Amino acid sequence: MTGYRLGYIAAQADVAKACEKLQGQFTSGANAVTQRAAITALLSDLRPTKEMVDEFERRRQRVMELLREIPGIECAIPDGGILYFPHYKIILWKK
Repeated sequence: MTGYRLGYIAAQADVAKACEKLQGQFTSGANAVTQRAAITALLSDLRPTKEMVDEFERRRQRVMELLREIPGIECAIPDGGILYFPHYKIILWKK
């Protein structure tokens, strides 16, 4: 759910309770729209999500291919996000 800020935890009861105490000091409750979106996401078919993940993987591979074609640029493959941090090697002169 890109854009929504909602999380959950699966843990032993004492760990979950401690996390709840800590989290309660940092944020307030999720709004109604976010709660409804979460319910829909958790109860819906995961096929569209799998298709979206596959598409993002294809896009990541394509962006990496294009970056590799640019002279002087190196870029680590992102592990999970869609952010790229290319490193530019500036060549001021050639010997």
